[in-house]
Amino acid sequence: MPRRRELAPLALAFLVNGILFHSLLPRFPEIVQRVGASAGQFGLVLTVGGVGGLAGALGAPFLGRRIGVARVTTAAGLLLAAAVAGVALAPDVRWLGAAFAAVGLADGGHDVSMNELAVGSQQRRAGSIMGRLHGIWSLGATAAAAVGAGMVALDVPVTVHVVTVCAVGAALQLRSHVWMAGAGPASTNDVDAGASAGNPRSRPDDPPRSRARQRASAGGLLLVALLAAVLAEQTPLEWAALMLSRVADSSDWLASAAPAVFSAGILLSRGATDRLVDGVGAAAVLRTGNLVAAAALAAGLAGTLLSGSALPLVVALPLAGAGVAANFPLLFDAGDRLATSLELPAGTGTSVVGMLPRLSGLLLPVAIGTASEVAGLGLAIAVAAAGAALAAVVLPSLTAK
Repeated sequence: MPRRRELAPLALAFLVNGILFHSLLPRFPEIVQRVGASAGQFGLVLTVGGVGGLAGALGAPFLGRRIGVARVTTAAGLLLAAAVAGVALAPDVRWLGAAFAAVGLADGGHDVSMNELAVGSQQRRAGSIMGRLHGIWSLGATAAAAVGAGMVALDVPVTVHVVTVCAVGAALQLRSHVWMAGAGPASTNDVDAGASAGNPRSRPDDPPRSRARQRASAGGLLLVALLAAVLAEQTPLEWAALMLSRVADSSDWLASAAPAVFSAGILLSRGATDRLVDGVGAAAVLRTGNLVAAAALAAGLAGTLLSGSALPLVVALPLAGAGVAANFPLLFDAGDRLATSLELPAGTGTSVVGMLPRLSGLLLPVAIGTASEVAGLGLAIAVAAAGAALAAVVLPSLTAK
């Protein structure tokens, strides 16, 4: 079938995943007020959602090997739409917690399964597609957050806004499934989408002890790479605004713009990722991009701390976002290839890549927040720069083919 037609169902799945949860973000204050949750209770609700995400990311490959990855993607997408609507409709804190648990479970499963399909599709093609698919996700997330802010400004009720978005998301996911079902045997409907297509495998005569050492070494390298990627991408998103509002002489609007400009850098860069990978190779893209991000973050942080102005870091953030944009799109492919070469079950690599950011989302904010109380909030940006520098060293070795 034509390449564009094969990519269409994947593009819709990535779009759905981007728009659903991010539609909630601007409405969190209203939702919390309606159910009467304290800050501590809402933090616990978010933690429950994170635990659900871990469960979904772990369970998706197991289900995919039994009923098909495409079916898991569709089921998880529909459950995600229903669960996000449930968050908007929750009448009290307990129902809100249950809805967030379902959101996490569905989002984790949807994320891993759609990336497994994407990796399988890429490995049947001559060129890279992960950058543009993750770019579509970023576009959906950014647009959903912007529309949500507009709905708040227009006083549109949260239930009307979010339930409408969820209905649209469910319709798009069903359309994606229809396209997948008609895609043919060598398409995104493959159950073992990421487990074939010319991936290298361990030699059958490798002794078990040698293979165990290979798995331990490769697994350790993948975990270090994922930790570096998480630090480089998540930390500026979570801490830049707070750091600027408290450390620099910054207006509220300039500080609040920090995550947006960082995200804009990611979004714009992902549109060019595939062409760059096809032109100079994944290793060169990852090495150069992360070195640029590390230098930008370090220079921006130093400029802000020395001048007391937010402007140096705000200017550096979009460049840093552009530098780290390729990390996760290429890590999904690298993780799948690595798992397949070690003869691990289909979906193991994408599951690990999808799971660690969720686990770190439970642990890293507490660790960074505690350390920042001693060393200052600039530490969070310094950690992000160090993560990007580490990613520039570790990630290229995982993408060698």
